[in-house]
Amino acid sequence: MDSSRIDGQLASSFIEARSIDTVSFFYAPILIGGREAVPGVGGGGIEKIADAMRLERVKVRLLGEDLYLTGYPADALN
Repeated sequence: MDSSRIDGQLASSFIEARSIDTVSFFYAPILIGGREAVPGVGGGGIEKIADAMRLERVKVRLLGEDLYLTGYPADALN
């Protein structure tokens, strides 16, 4: 499989297993949220910033009014 788009809950499983090689996000100039809002990445989260997945070779592009960010997990490059 060359690529796949996954929802926030499934994304957390892949992140926890360190089973991804590219991360892409779109950011739009709108604010949504609330107590019942679905997070971009679900799961239990991390307890320490040191345990967070770091991205390298990050690129940001402006697409219309939106930002498109793509990067590679640092541990996948090593």
